[in-house]
Amino acid sequence: MKPLHRLRSVRLAGWAVSGAVAHAAFGAVSTIILARALGPAGLGAYGVFLAVAFLLNQLGEMGLGTAYVRLATPGFQQGDNPRPLHWTFLGARILSVALLGVVGVAFGRTLGRAVGASETAQGLLAAGALTAVLLALGGHHHEVLRARLQHRAAAVTRTVAAAVRTTAYAALAVAGTLTLRHAIAVAIGSIALEAALLSRFAYRGARLWPPTRPHLRRDWFALSGWLFVTSATGALLINTDTLLVGWLGGPTETGWWVAASRLVAPIPLVIGAVWSVVLPVSVALQDRPRLERYLGLAARTSAAAALIAVAGTILVTPVMVLLFGSSYAAAAPAGRWLLAAYGVNVAVVLYGGLVLRLRLERELALVSLAQLVINTVGDIVLIPAYGAAGCAAVTTLVMTVGSAWAVMRVTRARGALLGTAA
Repeated sequence: MKPLHRLRSVRLAGWAVSGAVAHAAFGAVSTIILARALGPAGLGAYGVFLAVAFLLNQLGEMGLGTAYVRLATPGFQQGDNPRPLHWTFLGARILSVALLGVVGVAFGRTLGRAVGASETAQGLLAAGALTAVLLALGGHHHEVLRARLQHRAAAVTRTVAAAVRTTAYAALAVAGTLTLRHAIAVAIGSIALEAALLSRFAYRGARLWPPTRPHLRRDWFALSGWLFVTSATGALLINTDTLLVGWLGGPTETGWWVAASRLVAPIPLVIGAVWSVVLPVSVALQDRPRLERYLGLAARTSAAAALIAVAGTILVTPVMVLLFGSSYAAAAPAGRWLLAAYGVNVAVVLYGGLVLRLRLERELALVSLAQLVINTVGDIVLIPAYGAAGCAAVTTLVMTVGSAWAVMRVTRARGALLGTAA
């Protein structure tokens, strides 16, 4: 693998962001199709299915994805043997997600029968569990491509899968057969296709085959253990919002929440693309002047993103009605709060790699737990009174707390951070 330099960093960011933009564009079209075909209640049910899938996947991921990139990126650049780390982390990730899915389905069905939940709700849980395993498979191989700095292959793969999904939704909608069941089937199929393509690109030229026995090294799993606290709380923060709105607000409020989330969905996708570059770049930067320039860029970009997002809230209502229809006008307040939240959250991504470089995994885990408590209590208090808008307001507060901590912590440790570079 060629060493990382400035021009290559720009290309990596370009591929990651362009892939996220393309994925977001197809996702936006898919959401419009689903919103108009299924209505608020149907869209809410579809959102619950996705929330279950992503929650199980992210909880079962146990911080292994970020830990893998952190550990594997230097190894690929230095020509180390990549097989032990790869197969250990892949096996641990698939096994943990699968076990969590089985437990979740069994517990969910028992609880569902006890509270009289419909068969549809229980079916959403089972479909979500299956999808979580597919997400885990694709997710690990996506991390392999990130660690190898092969962002182009990852971007193309995600775009192709999103295009297939959107095309299938459009065809079903034109035929008048786009039901909730069909929408979920298409989602599972496209996620399986994405996992297969990511696996193919990940193994090509990487010396990862054949499989090897797991290596249970303490330092590997100590890192992923602390990152698991952060990733698990992040998963709960993001995905339990949908479940709590469904429980405390009802199906229509859930549909409005999903519509608001999808309206601003391009922003977290782009943020995720930036993170896919920021993490390996933050680890690889060893030149002090470049690290100083990165710190300045992070500060300016974070401030600009927050200001642009707040200014853009005036456009939420007309865009919401234009895209989804007048029945979603009530989702606009939630959309405004979420837009501001994700604008503020850009700082977490730009400073997050530096937080890990400073080995602040424990502090990050504690902050994440505090955010989870604030989010849960806030949702329980505000959702019954304000519905989706109350949930979004709490999200804004939580993301502001996380961003403020990341910026202050890195700023305070600037001298120590620069000391890690030559």
